Amino acid sequence: MLRAFVILALSSSYCFASSDQLEAKRGLTATLPITRRASPSLGKRQKSAAIGLGDNRDALYSVLIQVGETSIPLNLDTGSSDLWSISTDCFNCFSSTAPKISTSSFIPSGLGIEFDYGDSTHPTSAIGGIVSGPVSIAGMQVQNQFLGAVNFTNTVPIDHGLSGIFGAGFPINSFIFAKLVFEALPPEATDTQIADKVISVLPAQAPLLSRLVLDGQLAQPMFTVTLQRETIEVGGNVGQLTIGQLPEGVSNDSLTWVPVRLYTEAQGGISGPSNNPTEHFPIGWEVAIDDIFLNGQKLPQPTLPTGTGYTALIDSASFCISMTPCPSNVCNKREHHFLRVPTTHTPVNLTFIIGGKSFPVDPRDFLGQQTSPDSPPQCTPDSTLLITDPPSPGALHSWILGTVFMNTFVAFYFGNLTNPAADPPRIGFLSTVPSNADAALLSDVQSASTAISGFIASSVSAPAGTLAATTTNSLGVAQAPTGATGNTSTTSSARPSSSSGGTGSGGGSGSGSGSGQNTALSPWVFLVSLILCVFRLL
Repeated sequence: MLRAFVILALSSSYCFASSDQLEAKRGLTATLPITRRASPSLGKRQKSAAIGLGDNRDALYSVLIQVGETSIPLNLDTGSSDLWSISTDCFNCFSSTAPKISTSSFIPSGLGIEFDYGDSTHPTSAIGGIVSGPVSIAGMQVQNQFLGAVNFTNTVPIDHGLSGIFGAGFPINSFIFAKLVFEALPPEATDTQIADKVISVLPAQAPLLSRLVLDGQLAQPMFTVTLQRETIEVGGNVGQLTIGQLPEGVSNDSLTWVPVRLYTEAQGGISGPSNNPTEHFPIGWEVAIDDIFLNGQKLPQPTLPTGTGYTALIDSASFCISMTPCPSNVCNKREHHFLRVPTTHTPVNLTFIIGGKSFPVDPRDFLGQQTSPDSPPQCTPDSTLLITDPPSPGALHSWILGTVFMNTFVAFYFGNLTNPAADPPRIGFLSTVPSNADAALLSDVQSASTAISGFIASSVSAPAGTLAATTTNSLGVAQAPTGATGNTSTTSSARPSSSSGGTGSGGGSGSGSGSGQNTALSPWVFLVSLILCVFRLL
């Protein structure tokens, strides 16, 4: 188990968006209500807060966090667990316009750290040191929070005006937490001793959101995410991270709650502590999938090893949907083994059955555009569903559902971090895909085909507060102004032709910090695509 715990954070895979692609566009039924909790400390005020999200062309969503004396925009990532920022010592970040933290303003731990993201084909990393200091998000502060001060990275967010990554996952999936735990243990520590150490240091060394939970600062141990749309048809849900409770107007009963997977030792998890040896802990925001339908046809489930299960990782730092393994009767034999999807002007209907209910993907979130006039000869009537590494210990999921899927309402409930059996972690889903989404897509394509400006593709910076909502939908979810582009934004456009198919990338740039330039993108071919990316591991 010692080695398993060390590599847990290495096991998650995410979808990779190259800089060009980024600029072009980007199981089990259960009723698990949120319960009231007793305050862990008399007189401690429990609260909730909300903050708006930045959006770089629906590919990188960001949140503003105060780290020491510096306010920095970080990529919101539910697929990882660490908080890190580039520092003034970063020797390959000279071109980055993002704010940097000064290591001299923090308490050094004396420990180096390397954050590894990705799969075996497209790994990326960030390297630096572990420091500690005050960190706050949406007005809620934690003292002596451990974070990474990075001096080298080849990750994508840094190329687009973001300072680093804000991991919103569980402690066991944290590189920093693992490093701190094992540095304090003797080499001969037993599995039970490791588990005891994990539990004992959680309140002081866990990632930021987990510490807010353990410190009793939150009314409920949870956060929710809604993502705005800044491409194709601007609007949809207000981009917002809500911490500590459901947003006002959203009913707990309207969500479909499903349990998060808990890992046994045999599956790559850690053992239970000495006072509760049968306890199991979550690693990622991973839930069971019942079935998947593509254009009305059920996709065959892959043959998986006994005990693996059919699950998905919910990952806000990926804008793709990817799967593994790929059934041989539905995969192309091309590089990366893409899944074939017919591409026409007819909207693609992809629906995930989770907790016995249907959660469709908005067909407008599959829409992309061809940016190079030399690319059309390579266009094919295929969309692609990316294939990632097969399930492995600590990462047994078969699917990774990124922001293409998450353009709905998702609630993440930590539960009891030290005793999950007492209050299990779960995820609540609420579909906000409108019933007229197909018609809206066809209207958008028609409008972009005849308009000089073509499709809109904009970026908004991460705000210090929340973005204004014009109304709420019938489910109580706040809606963004139609056609608005938030606060600071950059816009480029693309005009589709009457043909279909193709992949490509666009010029121009836009960042979470509001930097960028306008670029005319023509001529264009529009594409209904499940993914316009190769792997992104940040």
